[in-house]
Amino acid sequence: MMKFIHSHILRNTLLLFLPFAFLIMASVLLLYRAEATRIRSLRAEQEKAAVRTADIFIETKLNTLWEDLNYLTSHYQLLNTNTPEGREHLQELWIPFSRTKNIYDQIRLMDVYGTERVRINRTPEGPVAVPEEELQNKFERDYFQDTMAIDPGHIYVSPLDLNIAHGEVELPHKPMIRIGTPVTDVHGTKKGAVILNYCGGDLLNGLSKRTETQGRHVWLVNCDGYWLKGPSPELEWGFMLGNHACTMARHHPQAWHRISTKESGQFITDEGLWSFSTLHPLPDNMVSGSEHSHPIEASHCEICARDYAWKTISFLPSSAYYETSGSVRSSLGGMAAILTLISVAGCWSMARSHTIEVFMRKDLQHTIDELAQARVDAEKATRYKSAFLANMSHEIRTPMNGVIGMTDLLLETDLKPEQREFADIIRSSGESLLGVINDVLDFSKIEAGHMQIEHRDFDLCPCIENALQPLVPQATKKGIELVYEIDGHVPGIVHGDDIRLKQILMNLLSNAVKFTNEGEVCLSVTTTEMDDGYELLFAVRDTGIGIRPEQLNDVFKEFHQVDVSTTREFGGTGIGLTISRRLCKLMGGRIWVESILGQGSTFYFTIRTPAVKPYKSIHASQEPFNVESRNVIVVDDNETNLKILTSQLRRWGLNPSTFSNPEEAYSAIRSGAEFMLMICDMQMPHMDGTMLVREIRKHRGADELPVIILSSLGMMKPESELEVSACLTKPVRPNYLYHQIAAILRIERPREASKTTLNDGLSARIPFSLLMVEDNRLNQQVALRMLKKLGCTTDIANDGIEALQMIEEKEYDMILMDVQMPRMDGLEATRAIIKRYGHQARPPIIGMSAHAMVEECEQARKAGMDDYITKPIQFEKLKMLMIRMQDSLTETALT
Repeated sequence: MMKFIHSHILRNTLLLFLPFAFLIMASVLLLYRAEATRIRSLRAEQEKAAVRTADIFIETKLNTLWEDLNYLTSHYQLLNTNTPEGREHLQELWIPFSRTKNIYDQIRLMDVYGTERVRINRTPEGPVAVPEEELQNKFERDYFQDTMAIDPGHIYVSPLDLNIAHGEVELPHKPMIRIGTPVTDVHGTKKGAVILNYCGGDLLNGLSKRTETQGRHVWLVNCDGYWLKGPSPELEWGFMLGNHACTMARHHPQAWHRISTKESGQFITDEGLWSFSTLHPLPDNMVSGSEHSHPIEASHCEICARDYAWKTISFLPSSAYYETSGSVRSSLGGMAAILTLISVAGCWSMARSHTIEVFMRKDLQHTIDELAQARVDAEKATRYKSAFLANMSHEIRTPMNGVIGMTDLLLETDLKPEQREFADIIRSSGESLLGVINDVLDFSKIEAGHMQIEHRDFDLCPCIENALQPLVPQATKKGIELVYEIDGHVPGIVHGDDIRLKQILMNLLSNAVKFTNEGEVCLSVTTTEMDDGYELLFAVRDTGIGIRPEQLNDVFKEFHQVDVSTTREFGGTGIGLTISRRLCKLMGGRIWVESILGQGSTFYFTIRTPAVKPYKSIHASQEPFNVESRNVIVVDDNETNLKILTSQLRRWGLNPSTFSNPEEAYSAIRSGAEFMLMICDMQMPHMDGTMLVREIRKHRGADELPVIILSSLGMMKPESELEVSACLTKPVRPNYLYHQIAAILRIERPREASKTTLNDGLSARIPFSLLMVEDNRLNQQVALRMLKKLGCTTDIANDGIEALQMIEEKEYDMILMDVQMPRMDGLEATRAIIKRYGHQARPPIIGMSAHAMVEECEQARKAGMDDYITKPIQFEKLKMLMIRMQDSLTETALT
């Protein structure tokens, strides 16, 4: 019997193993082919990456040349080179520059007749200024005539070729690029040219080092197919040395035909894998001598930037491209043997356990049913939890509407100092409670996977400023600086979710202000251009308490505080950073922190945004000022503020002189230094802004030196007799500062940036009557008192049905509509009102709800509501809403 059982097991094992054996062989073969394909694909991507690296390296190097030329040209504008002293000063500026760069063979200033006025030569001992008696006239040289023929502001660039000395190619070979630009006087008249001889070996050797791998490097080929940097030195510079056979067309005709007819790509020939890209090294405002293909031939005619092209080429031989390592074959063979042994053992085990399996299936099915039921119960519990939290939010916000609303109204009345302190504590506690509720709701939505990210175009600058503005009072109260800086390359319009971006910024900024007792909190924004758009990098730096190194990895964990004692001292739920991390991930970015205990922390996060057409930079509307006097004096004891203001003023074409000490600034003015404008901080040690301006006014009147004061929120404005031109609140918005300076330069009064109160005269001309649709008696009382204080006439409807009846009897300027109501809710009532008015002008409808969900806000907008405000309704938010509506009614009335 046992023998029969064993033979039965052996037969079943063989029947089971045959298909496994076939499957193993087929799988190993497919894996081998897949691995070979993967390796070739990886090698192809590596070749593409090498070409991209070469392009970026070359573009970076050439951009440096244009920047250096503009930098050296600016020295000419500042100096009078017609005098020996001016030329000596120019030499003193150019020699350290040449020593630092060490990439220019010659730097020259030439007058309109081609005579060298200044020349710096590079020698083995370092840069040397050529004596005046040895300076030469280069009027007949093509590069001088080409440079003088172009318009000011344009740049002449010679082709990359070998230097020619005395009619022959110089030995050893010295690759060279000459770049130049005309220089003009203040009237725009050409006075000469600045010419740089760039050592092209720096570019070619750097290209070789950056892209070298396994003895190969990326080639650089001109548009005629000659190697500028090739596989060997013998093949290079054929067009200069008369070796016209040393071209890609001769050595690789099949590949060159495809490369020369396309901008970029990758293809395979019998020789191997070719990857290439076309590089146009000249910006659009530059011209160049035409590339020549004959030895020692001068280039004199101009070509446009698109015609001047190089090819960056990477070549991987077929032997290297198709090679499959022996380790792959050995690994797959070993894997096949192991799988065979496992299959035999498995088949034997399966044959033996067949009977046991029949009995176990019933138990397995029972377990599966239990797990499925447990999953259903878990999903139901999650839905119940989300619904419970949403309902709890609504129930908490409804009475909080009365607490915060009535407190706002109480603070608007005449109170004793002690009573005002108590009311402030009540409002602050209420706002803290609302923050906790919002954090818990967001965390619950993220945990349940219900958090949705919106995708729409929005203006980045107001989003950042709106996140900063609520924190200004707290920062001012603590005596810390709140500053921000946006790089000029950041796009002005981005695509994404502005509400969630603002939420992340407020989380990080509020934490920074909370944990900083002195110093500053600085927000900076930069960008990196990606293939599919941009990556924005936000950095929030503070000078607060810092974080221990061993706790840096824990700050983003749920309900975690870096120190339990901070919860008692500073408060917080511990989930704000967790929510920020999840939101960054949803927006395609990440978040991290760097910190030094006792010195401060810097939180970084990124988001991805596609390119928005047409592209507009964040500072697109801020053109440089066209004024004769450009000197501006800036006084601020905060180094970060000085750095930011200096960068902004220079971008606007001004020349700032900065002082962190007001006494030094005062001394500079008394000594006779001329400035067209002064920008001064209000709060400074020893001598504040008011004291400084008062002393300056003894020597300079308001017409001679206009003054802009920068003041923290709540600080007293300077006296009127000081004749201050403007007083801006910190952190200063660059756009506001720009327009204030523009107004001062043009001697015109700037328009007010925004209104803060209702226009009583306008209210008299246009009756501001409202219909409030609200079913809760407490909310009705709070809103009625607020609206009455704002001077509005208000009627009450208890639900949507009553609202429809009342608008038939009376015309209203605006409707405040609660979303959740019995009989007919706010969404249904809004749709009915819009249908009733049809194409006629209707009053704006503002939604109100105790739910703080973004989804509900979107539902309100889809129903046709014009705006949305969450409960508890705060007096300041309601006032700003009424101002916006009044502006809209004003435009309607005037038209």
